[in-house]
Amino acid sequence: LARQVADPAVPDASSLGERAARPDKPTVTLLLPGQVDARWTLTEPSTVAAIRALAGSEPSFQLAMKECVALIQTHTDACPETLAALCTGKAEGGALPQMEPGQSDLVLFCIEFSLGKFVESLGLVPALLVAQGVGEWAAGVLAGVLPLEAAIQCLAACR
Repeated sequence: LARQVADPAVPDASSLGERAARPDKPTVTLLLPGQVDARWTLTEPSTVAAIRALAGSEPSFQLAMKECVALIQTHTDACPETLAALCTGKAEGGALPQMEPGQSDLVLFCIEFSLGKFVESLGLVPALLVAQGVGEWAAGVLAGVLPLEAAIQCLAACR
C-alpha cells in the first residue's frame, strides 16, 4: 500500500514530482514494512540494540514509545515487559523474549510509529508513506487519518 500523506502543499499525487524537484523542500518517503522476516526480527540482538539506542538517546522516539505502551496497557495485558524494555533503552540483554504473533504486531507497531515520530522530530515530513501489514496502521496514524488509540485498540483486539 502506498498512500500520500495529507499535505496542503501537495494537493494530489501528480504534484509530487514538482515538489521533489524543488531543492528548497526535501522530499522524504517513509517505508513501514510492518512484518517481521528473516532479515529483520525482533529477536535479533543488533535490531534490539538499535531500538534501545534510539529509545535511550532520542526523546521523540522515547516519548512515542511511552505513549504507545500507556495505551496498550489500557487496552490489553500484552507484552508489558518487552515494551518497557524497549521503551527505556536501558534494558539488559541482546534479544527480546519470544512473543505471540499478536504481541509482536503490537511491538512492531510501536517501533514503526515511534520511528515515524523520530523522523518528524528531525524536521522531515514524509511526502509519501509506503506500508504493509502492521505498518499500514502506523502509516494511518502518522498521516493523521487514524487516532493512535484506535489503531492500538484494533491491533490489541486482533491478537
